[in-house]
Amino acid sequence: MESSSPLPDTTVSLLRALDGSHLQWSDFRTVVLSAFRIVLAESIQLSELSRPFSDRLKPCLQRVDRFDPQERQWRRNLVDGRGFGSSIVFPPDALPPIGLNRGLHRCQAPKLNREALPPRAVKAQESLFELPVPRPNLLTGFTTGAFNERELSVLPNCTAASGTIVDFDSGSVSPGTTTYCPFLVFERMDTSSDDAVQTAKNQCAIGGAHCVRAQQLLFRRCGGSRPVFEKPISFSCAIDNSAALINYHSVDADGRYCMSELSRFNLEETDGFREFQGWIEAIEDWGSTYLLPVVKIALRQLLKYSTTPPISPMPSLTLSIDTAAGTDEVFMKVLRATFGSIKWKCDGEYETPLNSSVAHCGTPLGPRQIRTQALSPTSPRDILSASGPPTPFSIWRMRPEFSSKSPIARRHPLSPLKLRADIPDSPCRRATLSPCTPPPEAPNSAKSPMLVLQKRVDLAMNEIQELRELVYTLQSELRLKNAQLEVEQGLPDQGSPELGDVTPTTATATQPSDPVFDSEQTLSSAVSPRVILRPLTSSRFLSTAVCLLMLVFCMVVSSSVCETATHLASVFGPAIFSNNFAAPFSFAWCDMI
Repeated sequence: MESSSPLPDTTVSLLRALDGSHLQWSDFRTVVLSAFRIVLAESIQLSELSRPFSDRLKPCLQRVDRFDPQERQWRRNLVDGRGFGSSIVFPPDALPPIGLNRGLHRCQAPKLNREALPPRAVKAQESLFELPVPRPNLLTGFTTGAFNERELSVLPNCTAASGTIVDFDSGSVSPGTTTYCPFLVFERMDTSSDDAVQTAKNQCAIGGAHCVRAQQLLFRRCGGSRPVFEKPISFSCAIDNSAALINYHSVDADGRYCMSELSRFNLEETDGFREFQGWIEAIEDWGSTYLLPVVKIALRQLLKYSTTPPISPMPSLTLSIDTAAGTDEVFMKVLRATFGSIKWKCDGEYETPLNSSVAHCGTPLGPRQIRTQALSPTSPRDILSASGPPTPFSIWRMRPEFSSKSPIARRHPLSPLKLRADIPDSPCRRATLSPCTPPPEAPNSAKSPMLVLQKRVDLAMNEIQELRELVYTLQSELRLKNAQLEVEQGLPDQGSPELGDVTPTTATATQPSDPVFDSEQTLSSAVSPRVILRPLTSSRFLSTAVCLLMLVFCMVVSSSVCETATHLASVFGPAIFSNNFAAPFSFAWCDMI
């Protein structure tokens, strides 16, 4: 066990320093748990338990000899080294079997939400430690099938936990499965020392308080006149090969999250093992027959008083370059190493990207040129030579049907064995591989919302890549068209007589009709005539308009034509023969006069 005050040479990581996991169990209980109003109370009496749970506990503790086959199998597992060890796998036959129609899940290595952690006490705001998110070894909650679509739409995100479902009978492993409203958590403990037992109890206190807090957040959203659940409760268990502890979690009148020890069991004894199985069976029976209906009533009230369901925060989707083995891979390796006699099958093990034809049907045979043409054909001839004769596999759609509005129909491509003759060819690239074994059917884990989101993100990324290529193609075509238009418009403008009138740069007063041309300006005017003609045309029009206005004004103010000519000569006469007025602009109105 770690000491309360590490040595000066000992390095403590930042994460361990933030959540206080480097502290001794007593200091952790005093400094960290008390700051979040989590207390460990004394043992509770059976009379103080919840009445619905007490009613289910009594019949479950009768005729406990029904657990004899399970006990014998558990003893054999311990002899074979398949009990609790250093791995993260929760061994089989340590708990009673779950009924088929109870709507319960036992989720291994779950990941809980930080939103449901108890809030920090007002008097402990100066505490620098954060409450760590519980990571129990196993938890029991409700399956997705226990709720309908409307109820799932209003379930808070804090009540959900994702983990791995392991079926030791069939060998099926379902990673990433969501479990809702957990009410029983299991923590591993080491009975070799009392410090390890107390540390496991601290972890049980955090996990049980998390479950109670999640129920509080759910029931507070209900807009009913009276509370649906008067006193949210949950359970926790610290277990090892030789002993087990069951704890009871509730909220007292002061708002503290209390954990009380219910009972201790010696699993090495037959009576202790049987009684422990009866307690776990009673807790899970209470959850399926009492807690689940209460949660569904709360969800119906929430749907009644809120027309629009609240949007739960979605998990952030990030890309990582970490190539280390994930939790699911490590879990599968441990299962296959420990229970090698079982043929394990992971639901997501054979899933491949929807647009990857090579992943679905294997690498095509043939030389490298044929493989390159098959993966990226550049011409119709290459496509026909790579794809071969039309077969059911050649018209197999390697992408989902986007016209279908059902997300389940878009989740997996059509199987070659299910194609019909009236299905048109897909506009996507045809399959270019030889016939092979079709991919497996959709797994049960496809119902997981995270897998659906991941596949939708993959499809969106492929579409973005295709759109980006289209944009690049359109940009190149647009540049080519613009260049052609500039060349076509520049050639006829070079021979026009107007260019010679607008290109002079300097003209002397003695020789106004003999302009001096600049070679650079002449070249630039020939390349871009539009830019030069527009300002010249506008200036000529402006000078003509000014002359007309002055002519009209003089005719109005004067009494004869001679007086008008005198006015015009006095105003515009000096400007005609000066250097300040350009010849093309002055002769325009003189000709008009």
